[in-house]
Amino acid sequence: MGEQNLNIRIKHKYDTEANWNKNNPVLLSGEIAITSDKFGKHKVGDGTHKWSELSYVKADLTKSDVISALGYTPPSSDTWRGIQDNLISSSTTESLSAAQGKILKELVDGKAPSSHTHTKSEVGLGNVDNTADATKSVKY
Repeated sequence: MGEQNLNIRIKHKYDTEANWNKNNPVLLSGEIAITSDKFGKHKVGDGTHKWSELSYVKADLTKSDVISALGYTPPSSDTWRGIQDNLISSSTTESLSAAQGKILKELVDGKAPSSHTHTKSEVGLGNVDNTADATKSVKY
């Protein structure tokens, strides 16, 4: 049988997650249905199961795909060292990762304000008085 080229464009079903769940269609075998509000996540029908019974198709990513998407090679070991090196770097072209930003936020949020007070008992000095040494009896 000879080869024949068809000049056509195929449009897949495309709708919101809410509409897919509401209508819950049975997708034909091999039919692709894409969610418009889930960054292109999609399901492929098998001809018997409804939308809600199908799993999203998972992308087959390679390590180089992830590195390319991140824009840098994440450390393979000693992740804290990688974060620490980036935190002390003066580079203006490298941004902080989400994990680094979270660590910095926790440190800043946990820092006490510059003007604050503590009572003697809060710092473990509840029994101490402010009597000058010169006025204290040497007997006791």
